[in-house]
Amino acid sequence: MCETPVSQALPSGFIRYTSPRKTTPSKRMNSAYQILGVPPDANRQDIASAYTAAQRLFAPERLVADPSLHARWLQVQEAYRILATPELREAHDRTLAQSTTLLAPRGVLAAPCEVKSAQSPALLARVLPVVLLLVAGWAGVQWWVGKRQADQLQALESRHEARQEQLNHTMAEGARQQLDFIEREIRTQELANRERTLAQEALMAAEQAQRAAAAHLQESQRVVREEQVRRAQAGEEEQPAAPVPTAAQRELAKDRERLRNLCMMNHGVPDC
Repeated sequence: MCETPVSQALPSGFIRYTSPRKTTPSKRMNSAYQILGVPPDANRQDIASAYTAAQRLFAPERLVADPSLHARWLQVQEAYRILATPELREAHDRTLAQSTTLLAPRGVLAAPCEVKSAQSPALLARVLPVVLLLVAGWAGVQWWVGKRQADQLQALESRHEARQEQLNHTMAEGARQQLDFIEREIRTQELANRERTLAQEALMAAEQAQRAAAAHLQESQRVVREEQVRRAQAGEEEQPAAPVPTAAQRELAKDRERLRNLCMMNHGVPDC
């Protein structure tokens, strides 16, 4: 339990409250007003404002940085619970009437003597660089984490773009190969159709040539028969010498030769 000599000047913003009843120092206590930093006549709005300020003071990051503040934060919560409940506040005031001195700051969260001494300018000057260093370190860590996340995101986007480009290239290559295959199939089909057409035309030409040759042969035979009949009717005797082929016979021989050539070319046999 801390003692504040009467001759010691109080900090700015503090007011000393003296209980009408004197007690020994062993009976003094830290009241909820001291812990929360409000005077005994504070209304509910003052108490709520002081608790809000305490919440900002005991922020989660400060509790994580300094685990020793957990006990004080629990005291602040208990003090607010007592002062915010009328029945508990009346019981607390009755108990507080037995204490000798109440030291409460106006509008500032009160602290025990150990904490007030820790908030002295000398200690604050030593703590402030550490706090600034911690804040700078935390900011540096946040910057590094953000940069690393940005780099990872950029790398992921680059891989995605490369994969997409590769996929597009593969699709384009596949489409080109398919188009080439279709073109080859079309050319092959066209060549096959052209060959089939040429074969049909050649067959038709051969058939026409055969028919023309057959007609010419028949005509030649008819001419020969007519010549023989004419000679027979005229009473001409044939010479014993080898007969000289007539023009019709020569044409007939030529037609037969063309027929054999056509048969060999189209059917592979000399006589078709």
